[in-house]
Amino acid sequence: RRPRARKKLHHLRNNFLFVENADSSEESGQTSRQIPHSYECPFKWDRDDDPARLPRFMTKAVCRDCKHYCLPVHYSQKGLVRKCDVTTGEVVWKWITVELPVAFVYNAYSG
Repeated sequence: RRPRARKKLHHLRNNFLFVENADSSEESGQTSRQIPHSYECPFKWDRDDDPARLPRFMTKAVCRDCKHYCLPVHYSQKGLVRKCDVTTGEVVWKWITVELPVAFVYNAYSG
């Protein structure tokens, strides 16, 4: 029986992701500010690349020419990150929250 169980486990590891339980208390998808878009802070879209994460690429806002009065608006997204299980030594995927800027807005009060 033991070789059959190992063979089955090998099959499962090759064909499926082993994912830890997500912490249900975390809020996802909440913006840090509710400020309307502004033309004073021209931002562009870029990709956040993390090879150990699923999805590997996430879209983010980048404002290279922004002045001090431009503030980022952050958005939280769920993703999976590859970890090594200390007990088995096998790859396990863990839920993470990734907070990235999705816009840059004008703040008249920063100065």
